[in-house]
Amino acid sequence: MDIIYKYDGTPDSDYDVKVEKTDLDEKTEIEQNIFQTKSRTDFDDELLRILVPDIDYTAAGLTDYDLEYLGVDFNADTANEVLQDVEDFYQPVKDQKEIEKAVKQELTDDEKIQQVKDVKKNIEERSIEKVQNMDAYVTLSFDTGKAKEAFMMRFDFDPELKMIKGERLSEMVERID
Repeated sequence: MDIIYKYDGTPDSDYDVKVEKTDLDEKTEIEQNIFQTKSRTDFDDELLRILVPDIDYTAAGLTDYDLEYLGVDFNADTANEVLQDVEDFYQPVKDQKEIEKAVKQELTDDEKIQQVKDVKKNIEERSIEKVQNMDAYVTLSFDTGKAKEAFMMRFDFDPELKMIKGERLSEMVERID
């Protein structure tokens, strides 16, 4: 502004600057700070990953592409799947506690020992299977939103989807050696 008003450091070339004060709640202030600095600077991705779940990302000027880049997913179906996976993962522990209660009430000592061994073996087998299933994910990354959209449309997927079943894609793809 000094250049526009030709300010030279003397009172004769001084000019007025209008300043306004706003009172924002913390959530809105975070949204506005992100919105105001989005085009001028690179963000701290780790900090954004922490902040984004607590704000309205659209009010902060962020897009679905930004969320994908950050690895943040607000897709309710995916969140429910993850919660179900976690619940399934801990289900053997719940089962073991229930079985141990029943074992203590009804069985002889030898039967109790065998029952506990069987339960532990079963839990171990199911836990191994669950851990192996947790590695059943792969992530694709595209340079642009248009590239992702073209890929999704090529295979007749909704371009808005954040997650697709690998088995369905695998049925459509043919390997050429």
